[in-house]
Amino acid sequence: MRSSPAEGPGRVWNYTIRTDASLAESPLKINVASAANPEEVYLLPMQRAVDAAIAGLAAPGWDPLARNAEMPFTSLTQAERDRQVRRVYHTAIVNFMGVAFISTVIWVTYHLTGFVATERESGMSQLIDAMMPVPRPWMAQAARILAQHLSFSAVYAPAWVVGAVVVRYGVFVNTSVAMVLVFCVLAGLALASFSIFVATFFRRAQLSSITAILATLLLAILAQSLTRPRAATVAVLSVLFPPCTYVYFITLMARFERQDRAASLVEVPPESPWAIPGIVFLVLLVMQIFAYPVLAALLERRFYGTAATGRHMQMGRGEDGGTENAVELDRLTKIYHPSALSRLRCLLRPLRERAQPVVAVNELSLKAGKGQIVALLGANGSGKSTTLDAIAGMHRMTSGSITIDGTGGLGIAPQKNVLWDDLNVEEHLTIFNRLKAPGNRASKDEMRELMRSIDLLPKRRALAKTLSGGQKRKLQLGMMLTGGSAVCCVDEVSSGLDPMSRRKIWDILLAERGRRTLLLTTHFLDEADLLADHIAILSKGTLRAEGSSVELKDRFGGGYRVRVHGGPDGGGRTPRPDVDGVEKTEAFDETTYLAPTSGLAAQVIRRLEAARITDYRFSGPTIEDVFLELAEEVRDQEALRADDAAKTGAQVAEKARDDDSSQNMGDQQQQQQRQQQGLGLMDGKRIGYARQAAVLLRKRLVVLKRNYTLYAVAFALPIVAAALTSLYVRGKPPTGCSAADQASSWGTEDAFTQLRGNQSIRI
Repeated sequence: MRSSPAEGPGRVWNYTIRTDASLAESPLKINVASAANPEEVYLLPMQRAVDAAIAGLAAPGWDPLARNAEMPFTSLTQAERDRQVRRVYHTAIVNFMGVAFISTVIWVTYHLTGFVATERESGMSQLIDAMMPVPRPWMAQAARILAQHLSFSAVYAPAWVVGAVVVRYGVFVNTSVAMVLVFCVLAGLALASFSIFVATFFRRAQLSSITAILATLLLAILAQSLTRPRAATVAVLSVLFPPCTYVYFITLMARFERQDRAASLVEVPPESPWAIPGIVFLVLLVMQIFAYPVLAALLERRFYGTAATGRHMQMGRGEDGGTENAVELDRLTKIYHPSALSRLRCLLRPLRERAQPVVAVNELSLKAGKGQIVALLGANGSGKSTTLDAIAGMHRMTSGSITIDGTGGLGIAPQKNVLWDDLNVEEHLTIFNRLKAPGNRASKDEMRELMRSIDLLPKRRALAKTLSGGQKRKLQLGMMLTGGSAVCCVDEVSSGLDPMSRRKIWDILLAERGRRTLLLTTHFLDEADLLADHIAILSKGTLRAEGSSVELKDRFGGGYRVRVHGGPDGGGRTPRPDVDGVEKTEAFDETTYLAPTSGLAAQVIRRLEAARITDYRFSGPTIEDVFLELAEEVRDQEALRADDAAKTGAQVAEKARDDDSSQNMGDQQQQQQRQQQGLGLMDGKRIGYARQAAVLLRKRLVVLKRNYTLYAVAFALPIVAAALTSLYVRGKPPTGCSAADQASSWGTEDAFTQLRGNQSIRI
């Protein structure tokens, strides 16, 4: 009660009825055929009671409102009301709801981006590109990107069509079905292309999908948040980003529908701040469908590409006269330069040691004959895997040239098995057979024979993820061999396999000798000795020696040894004969002859037999002797061990002198000095869960310093999203706690208001 004739401003009756908040929307929903409207049940009876009480004060016993009546009515017909609701709804789409419609096509972004990044992380993309027999490297990449686009588009196309039908009949009722359908399909295809482009920025699959979908949503929100953009702004955003194009076309149709008109592709939408017809947006979507895969291919070749000008694949044995060898390397060099970030850090920290380029392979020249098995040996970091990857086309070389017989595609078995978990053995072999030999596919009998040769015929229906380690390695070799590849590269032939699996892998490779050229790397010297026709030993990126196993042993093996049981002459033993050109070493219980050649070794044996000495053992040079003789890394380690031994000896001598000088000390002083000297073990103790949590937290902080980019993006995205959404409430008055701030004002009407507006009531 605000005032009355007795008190308050104006000396009149003035009061306000504040109803429950749930009744606030009731003036917008009046059912003239019902007597249960909230106004009739709650509000009007309350108002009548108050008015009757006021009238009763002026004339007790008289009720002037006794015969009043009520009649619910609306100022609009039902059809007009429906049109008004649609206008309000389409106005909301123009203002803020248009971005919600992108949910009908956005899910391909999440799925496709993650798939492309996962295949890149696993190495499958590089493996497919390297094994396809194409004249130009970009052709394999184009085929792979096209296949990814078409496969995911085919999966999601039915959802796009259904979504288009729902949107047409539920929202844009005046617009042509064909227009909405074409728009939704083109938008889905454009987003698929955009997803392939976004995936090029991710070497690993972690966070790729969620980052792509958040970026798509933020771009859509950006387009929606610009309430009155200029035509140039709309054009630029629509050309660059499919999410913006999608939102602007949705708002274009909503502007036409708000006027109860069908959307037009050639007319400018009414009440639009930008004068761009709808056909422009459809053309831009078509352009984006083709432009983004091309940009993705260019960026992928820039970031992860391995194509080099000096690498040549001859697609036929007789092409251009052919080559005498299956693989020829001429002055192959691979240098890893410091990254731009490392160079920048060095500039910002002048006192820090500058990062230097790493020469992995230095002017390596090597030839592999047709039908040979060539083994690359070397210590860790010697460059053998880098060389094999350069031959396989999985690493870009810095300089030099590589010529390869590419008949049947290149066969590659990487060090880490690269398989599809959800495909079985037969499907793997069939797919790679068709990739490597599209014009000469293997028959079912040939595929069964291949599976039998790799000992996987009983497992032909088993998924790759259910195979053991040895079976996965056999499947990887099968993928390498199928298609009739003339050259096959095998990295770490039998690493991590048990002896039986190793033996089976050897049998598979030996069965291909003479038919294919096999280049393999291994750390097992006996494996190279058994399998290889030609061995190349690398050390610190350079070729130290090459040749057959027998040749290398003869040249670098250190000679042949004949060991005779028994020490020097005397004690009734037969004198040990001397042989010219042979070094004789006598020990307490053994005499050793070291012959540099096999002829001298035979002469030693003849002399021993002549002296009636039969208790001897003969051993020839081993490939291990050759490796230890040529590998510089081994000598570096031996020098390091010698330095450590010298330091240890000096420390022991110094400790001995200190012990001699401390003989006159008391027992307690000697014990304290011993505790301070030498290497002492610390006593262990429990640290508790709190200390363990602190250690793990510090570990995460160390990781954060080296990989802070994704965390910074994850931190900034919510801030940017909140900043964009705040544009919707810009210019709105703030809410308060007063009664006036909490009250809602609605556009209700009564009969007297309409009469004052020169309107009539039809009864």
